[in-house]
Amino acid sequence: MRQKRGIINQIKGLSIFDGAMVSTAELQERKAAVLEFNAGERLHGGGVEYRGLGVLLLGTADVMRRSFQGAMFMSRLKKGDLFGAATILAEEGDFAPEIICKSRCRVLFIPEQSWLDWLHGDEALMRNYLRYLNGRLRFLNMRLNALSQNTIENRVLTFLASASVNGAYAVGSFTELAMMLCIGRASLYRALDTLEGQGKLRREGGTIEIIKEKVI
Repeated sequence: MRQKRGIINQIKGLSIFDGAMVSTAELQERKAAVLEFNAGERLHGGGVEYRGLGVLLLGTADVMRRSFQGAMFMSRLKKGDLFGAATILAEEGDFAPEIICKSRCRVLFIPEQSWLDWLHGDEALMRNYLRYLNGRLRFLNMRLNALSQNTIENRVLTFLASASVNGAYAVGSFTELAMMLCIGRASLYRALDTLEGQGKLRREGGTIEIIKEKVI
């Protein structure tokens, strides 16, 4: 009982549920499930398909877009972030990205129809969800604007800004990072040197800090 109460309190603290009706009975009625995943396990894609909304309660997860040309890192999910919105009411095929746990994760899953019913009956939840979707659209528009400039520096900066956690990106492998950006490792280093010289980022070991007020 104490564990369930802890989960409920955690869920209530998330922005998507601010002012919404959240209780153990409500989650049971919505057929919601809280599941645990280990680092490296998939939340979606690669044979793991889920139609509905996911809320990350613990850990971080990487969002990847794969094609015949390889893999592109899209963003990193953290506590409180949502995923799966692209699967809701999607009429043709599955175009949602692959999502892989970066660390141990705890996820709240809400089936598609249950989520739609919940939104219909809870004005606060509907308002929060629309605010979330609006934020995602603004984010995508800003990212597309940066990518449309088609310079390596802007490509690198856009990637790092979207993938950063609390303004910092921990580089596991510069070779892998270059592959995800579809550029050579030497080009990546030159772009980082240029961006640091312009005051748009700061490097310390394997961590890159984004200087937000100067990001274009």
